[in-house]
Amino acid sequence: MDAVSSELGWTSYRTGTFDSWRGPVHTAKEDYVAEEVPVVLVYNTIPHVVMLATPLNLEDFALGFSLTEEIIGHPSELQSIRVVQRSKGVEVRMTIPEARFEKLHGKGKKHDRQNRLRFVRSHYVGTSHPPPASCRPRFSA
Repeated sequence: MDAVSSELGWTSYRTGTFDSWRGPVHTAKEDYVAEEVPVVLVYNTIPHVVMLATPLNLEDFALGFSLTEEIIGHPSELQSIRVVQRSKGVEVRMTIPEARFEKLHGKGKKHDRQNRLRFVRSHYVGTSHPPPASCRPRFSA
């Protein structure tokens, strides 16, 4: 039996039979295992962080993260939020006030952070953006 996220149609957990050993005694028992997917939190079109999470209540998850990390100071500062399914994960696209966004990304850090997160996003969430040259592995023969 699986619990299916009504938002995305992905399972949030699975049940299965697992082996348990206590000394020499073996038992097989049924238990629950969480199913997680990569979730990209995107602020004002710029990816900020990628985390593994169960694909349930992602709007609440993103709001809680935004408040806890002091990206926003009050729930009303989250101007819009949209959950978008990708081929290998989920994007949570949010809009926050420009002043909060500038504080979050700051000058000088923005370009480096964009490059790193574009690579992570393309690798884990299957976007069509290729990784920038600065993030590609370099091998010497």
